[in-house]
Amino acid sequence: MRALPVRNFRSIGAYPTRYPARILPNRIFRGGPLCDLEEEDAASFRDEYGITYVLDLRDEYETFRAEDVMIRGVDWEQVPALPREDTGPGFDFDTQLKNRHEDPQIARMELYMIAMYKRMPFHNPAYKRLFERMLERNENVYFHCSAGKDRTGIAAFLIMTALGASIEDGVKEYLKSNEYIYSHLDEILAHIPRRGLSKEAVLRLITVSEDYIQASIGAILARYPDMTSFLEAEYGLTEEKRAVLQAHYCGNPPDKSEDL
Repeated sequence: MRALPVRNFRSIGAYPTRYPARILPNRIFRGGPLCDLEEEDAASFRDEYGITYVLDLRDEYETFRAEDVMIRGVDWEQVPALPREDTGPGFDFDTQLKNRHEDPQIARMELYMIAMYKRMPFHNPAYKRLFERMLERNENVYFHCSAGKDRTGIAAFLIMTALGASIEDGVKEYLKSNEYIYSHLDEILAHIPRRGLSKEAVLRLITVSEDYIQASIGAILARYPDMTSFLEAEYGLTEEKRAVLQAHYCGNPPDKSEDL
């Protein structure tokens, strides 16, 4: 498949589930904005990767600054995963970097990130819409935010959990974003307004941390006895609906006898 000019682009696949099946590779894709796609990239996105649905998790302000390329034959929707509030920004790194330079840097960045992660799993219209679409159609999907790591990372974690993957594998998939970030670190830092912040403080914003996703998991398990109860209460994912998702996006594990 053609390599695409998309930040942190990858599929969620091959993870085992609690059922005799694995998440199918190259069905569920995650990453950053589709703002740099050329014509051949867009064709590959649709024809080689087979993606027929895109969900943009950003808000309108973020989208205005880096608009997705619209691809013929691919449905596109925008549902913010962290809508802006009257009391402050949704998930706007630039505003945080501009307004918080006088705060204790690293501690402030960590508190900001953890607060957002505790909020994201609940009553989230974007995640609800993503599950609805995946239930409606057996198709290849792509979801993204600005960096493909936070809002996108929690979406991926919830999908994996709904498909029967372990929490441990969900965290492992989430942390993979750091492999991309550190391999492109100089390029990423060059495009971020530091505004007097230390490099260490900025890294708290642009990388993922197990502390962050554990904040989401902890918030969920503080309200619900388990992930299954959470998914049903928050997103209507009954046992029957989870079975539909698994039928769409999971396949039987390889027969080991074939290797004998």
